[in-house]
Amino acid sequence: MTKRIAGVMVAIALTVGLVFGQDALSIKPKPKAGSTWKLKVHADVEIMGTTAAFSALETAKVTKVDANGDFSVELSMSDVKVDVGGSVQEQPEEPPTTAKHNASGEIIDLKGEKPTAADYTMGTVSTPIFPKEDVKVGSKWTVETKGMSSLGAAGIKLSYEVLRVEEVLGVKAAVVKFTAKETSGDAPMSASGQYWVDLSNGFVVKGEMDIKQIVMSPELPPMDMKMKMERVK
Repeated sequence: MTKRIAGVMVAIALTVGLVFGQDALSIKPKPKAGSTWKLKVHADVEIMGTTAAFSALETAKVTKVDANGDFSVELSMSDVKVDVGGSVQEQPEEPPTTAKHNASGEIIDLKGEKPTAADYTMGTVSTPIFPKEDVKVGSKWTVETKGMSSLGAAGIKLSYEVLRVEEVLGVKAAVVKFTAKETSGDAPMSASGQYWVDLSNGFVVKGEMDIKQIVMSPELPPMDMKMKMERVK
């Protein structure tokens, strides 16, 4: 009986990808110059006792891939809407921002008309940073970024764990849990959530995150938000 139960448990573990010795997963970014994708973004925001909803369509395009693996992604937002108490306001489009990443996915530079500390913080929280080596289900790692002093952006400590592999939105994806917290400041930003990372290219196809005390603009107090993003065709 014990052997039979053990056999059943092994079969279940194989199904969810938890067996020891599972094949290594290469989930680092595999950028190709010219490739594009779109993400539908929705965020519920709490600020100064008021709740608002934000939605937009983000378009990403890989504009350059360097020989050392660094790559640049141009990001633009369209169809931006803010809903406050049922009153929906369309927001004007802003010039795109280009984020340069190292081969592991960490943001190392931002270019654009007016890149901000919030661009760095949101970009770091919504884009996983991977270890150099391959990972497996159950793998854990920690990264600490230096921030971007030119923008007044604090460094961020992030911890990751690969939970499982599953199919989502028509692709095979690694589900990666994360936590994040700024390493300086009187009221540091913190976040938690998970990403679904497309194993074919290392980019996020779906994400859910809970962000606390993020400063989106120097003119505004810190705010909390629950954000979801999902790739669309």
